[in-house]
Amino acid sequence: MELFRKVAHEQGAGVLVVTHDHRSLDVFDRHVEMEDGLLLAAPSVITAA
Repeated sequence: MELFRKVAHEQGAGVLVVTHDHRSLDVFDRHVEMEDGLLLAAPSVITAA
């Protein structure tokens, strides 16, 4: 997961990861939750200082 994040930042690209593993949430800058085919949470963005 960390490699995905690193390459995405270096390339200025996005990576779509679909997982049930909540441990990966800390790796990425943004996440969206889905339940029963519906988006539950608006994308959250964490900005580095």
